[in-house]
Amino acid sequence: MSERRADIHLVCGATGAGKSTYSDELAQSINGMRFSIDEWMQRLHSADKPDELLCEWFYERVQRNCAQMRDVPIGIRWQRVQKRNVEQAETFQFEVTRDMFDFIESMWEAPDDVEMTRLNGKRITD
Repeated sequence: MSERRADIHLVCGATGAGKSTYSDELAQSINGMRFSIDEWMQRLHSADKPDELLCEWFYERVQRNCAQMRDVPIGIRWQRVQKRNVEQAETFQFEVTRDMFDFIESMWEAPDDVEMTRLNGKRITD
């Protein structure tokens, strides 16, 4: 039986960094498939989301789903999130409030150069 090898492109970034947009374009350009944390969070966890969004509830589920990093300045990312909330384009899954954005922002840090090198990472910025 012959082995079939596939490339995996992990696209990470904080809320509003442009992950979904970039991933859509990448998937189309290489005839690939895109998996998104927003879609996972919506499909896996929205049914049991409490009426009041609790940090512990959200944190635990995000920890199970992915890790993010920051490359795009916070002001630009928040503007993108606001625009995404209004436009609700094809990659939209749910509204991200300022409280949600700030909560996620407080949790993540970008990988350093050593980690990026070890993981053969590539930074993509505007």
